[in-house]
Amino acid sequence: MSDIKKLTDKIIQDAQRKKEIRLNDGLKKLTQQEKFQKNKVERQVEDLLQRFEKDVQAELSLKISDLHVKSRSRLLATKQAVLDELFEEALVALRELSPEEFNQFVLSNIQKTHLTGDAEIVMGEDSLHYATKEVVERWQKQTDENLHLLLSETTVPNRGGFLLRQGEVEFNFLFESLVSASEEDLSNQLLELIFEEE
Repeated sequence: MSDIKKLTDKIIQDAQRKKEIRLNDGLKKLTQQEKFQKNKVERQVEDLLQRFEKDVQAELSLKISDLHVKSRSRLLATKQAVLDELFEEALVALRELSPEEFNQFVLSNIQKTHLTGDAEIVMGEDSLHYATKEVVERWQKQTDENLHLLLSETTVPNRGGFLLRQGEVEFNFLFESLVSASEEDLSNQLLELIFEEE
């Protein structure tokens, strides 16, 4: 009987050892699986966070870029408004030249052309009051003796200044044209004076 008891005890001990081994193996497998799943979930969370962060960064960059574009557009519109105002003031100043200043304007521009022969002066309608008979005679006396000036009976409507024509050649000294021609060249210089570069 003692042999049976020893055999039974041995079977029970073996069974408990196997049970502990299986429990330990099962626990190790569960721990490994749990660790694997935990790592997998952590990687997924990290990937999601990185994607979310990239999306937020991209959205933030777009918003900042949009704000920059809008503020730059407003700044450019302001600069353009200032330039438009300056050029309008220049036109007003040209239209309000004194008779002496207008005479100097006409004479200096006629002399720059170096014309000889007959030339026709076509006045801008807004400057016609400067071109009296006496003034035209003075212009004639103060230009090249080989140049003969004729005052046209036609005018350029709603313009100040004058045109100088000789045959097919026409020199445009209308105020609006002069300001417009110099506007592009002057714009950059004026912008530098008015606004500091960014």
